[in-house]
Amino acid sequence: KTNYRPDDGVGNPVTGEAYALEDSVAATFEADLWYTRGDLSLNGQLSYGQQEKAAITADPVTGDLRDSRWYGASVLLGYKLTPRLEGIVRADYLMNEDNGGGLLDWTFADGSNGIGPDQNGGDPEKGANKYAVTVGLNYAINENATFKAEYRYDGASQDVFQKNSDGTFVASNSLISTGVVVFF
Repeated sequence: KTNYRPDDGVGNPVTGEAYALEDSVAATFEADLWYTRGDLSLNGQLSYGQQEKAAITADPVTGDLRDSRWYGASVLLGYKLTPRLEGIVRADYLMNEDNGGGLLDWTFADGSNGIGPDQNGGDPEKGANKYAVTVGLNYAINENATFKAEYRYDGASQDVFQKNSDGTFVASNSLISTGVVVFF
């Protein structure tokens, strides 16, 4: 797997030397569960992953790159309120505190998605753990198109979400989204 962590333009914070660009071993394991009967749908996912030399925070003494490691869980409940309208509730949790955080292809702090250590001067060694709760509706316009609307509340154990209005970082974020999915 390509490791983007060495391509930070800064290099080793202790020695000042550039990191060597190299691939690193990434491993993920996921288990998906689902149950559908009539109007009720239940889905669940358990996930574990790690990637060599891809953590967001380098070793504070040597500056060497460290491994990222994460695990999470997600559950979703869907219920058909009418043949065309479905209500959905989803909950997600991500444990991502080792070595400043980091996920597969997320090797730098990301204020939009809340990945990385506290951005307001907290401990750079500890990445943020995250959770999200989503409520939404799906409406089948016809057999090939569905309108979707949802509200999601994201929370984190640290200030990792960047506010657009002033650039500060906070521990929670709210999103409202809509879309039309067309399929053939």
